[in-house]
Amino acid sequence: MHLRFTGMVAMRRIVDKLGTDYAVDAKLVAGTIVYTAHAGDEMVARAVLHPMRECITDVLIYRETDRRRGIASSLYDLIEQDLGRPLRPSRIRSIAGRAFWARRRQRETVSTAG
Repeated sequence: MHLRFTGMVAMRRIVDKLGTDYAVDAKLVAGTIVYTAHAGDEMVARAVLHPMRECITDVLIYRETDRRRGIASSLYDLIEQDLGRPLRPSRIRSIAGRAFWARRRQRETVSTAG
């Protein structure tokens, strides 16, 4: 594992499907890395990465109006850049989680085929 976090890391940015820009920070908390995405002062999303298992066990888009905009996908892309490899889905997933990973695999297949 080549990730080394010592507290807060530099603020980075992601963009959703509608072009909205979000600031993202990451903080080491009890062996996990908690990524948070903000629009201005408002926290929009959070994802908890377990680096040793290479999976995210908790992802939350706070407001219903922010869902289905590609925020989680952009956040996952950023986390995969940090890891240097693809994330693996956890074994415990909701129906929405299974649909998310199915779309993500489909997107990866299209991008590698093109």
